[in-house]
Amino acid sequence: MQIILHIGAHKTASTHLQHGLARARPALQAQGVAVFGPDQLRRRGLGLPEYLSAAEEDPDHGARLRAAFAQPCERLVLSDENILGSAHNVELIRTARFYDRAAHRLERLAALLPPGRLMLALGIRNPAGFLASAYVQRLMSGRLERFEDYAQALDPARLQWSELVARVRTVLPDAAWSVWRYEDYPGNAPAVLQTLLGPAHARVPLGDGVAHPGLSAKAHDILMREAPELEGQGEDAIRERVKALRAAWPKGPGQPGVQPLDAEALRRADAAYACDCAQLAGVCGLQAHWQ
Repeated sequence: MQIILHIGAHKTASTHLQHGLARARPALQAQGVAVFGPDQLRRRGLGLPEYLSAAEEDPDHGARLRAAFAQPCERLVLSDENILGSAHNVELIRTARFYDRAAHRLERLAALLPPGRLMLALGIRNPAGFLASAYVQRLMSGRLERFEDYAQALDPARLQWSELVARVRTVLPDAAWSVWRYEDYPGNAPAVLQTLLGPAHARVPLGDGVAHPGLSAKAHDILMREAPELEGQGEDAIRERVKALRAAWPKGPGQPGVQPLDAEALRRADAAYACDCAQLAGVCGLQAHWQ
């Protein structure tokens, strides 16, 4: 059996990809491909991210997961960026590295999987864009703060995807890897699907547009002006206000997204990201979907 773990990362068009996988699930099943996405793996389904967290205490949970993943198939695909952890977890800021507990979580997940050839599939993104988008995700979850307070002067150039891959390789040294850049996703989406699904990839129609848009800079500016009166209203009220601002001032042509970093920080992040991608492409056995 070929086992593919699509582990995100967050904010790399993973939701767009997962929507296509969910629509094609019956057709893929007929081709011998079993697909588990966030709709099945999260709290209201199998609860995989909860199992991987330190708070999981249900002794029968692992058995339920093993039974679900043991269905007969030629290819088993698990797609959930929350396998790695949370996009807006403060550990990103405190440790200056992506998904501080990813290796531990993936090692624990691997113990639940049936025997097979394992591949980890990962979309990556310029750390400046990732950091800004993770901040916006934090706002959308109802946690209201300014970017300066969230980032605590973290230089995005310090964040390295190659460091994350190296950490995971220490616990899963035999796993193959496929890595692609979010910035190349529109052109690389067919190759990404082929990596995940093999010959059955043609069964997946990917929709147009952005599946999970963030905040426009205009909406963010309004939210920050309203912050003093919103702070005492609770997370539910903040989420509703953010939702309303997203609808009123949608991100798109003429409405750029939030990017609070200055030009010099962006320049450093661009240079560091280019070096990081070159290092990833040079890792033995690493399949990269870029030139």
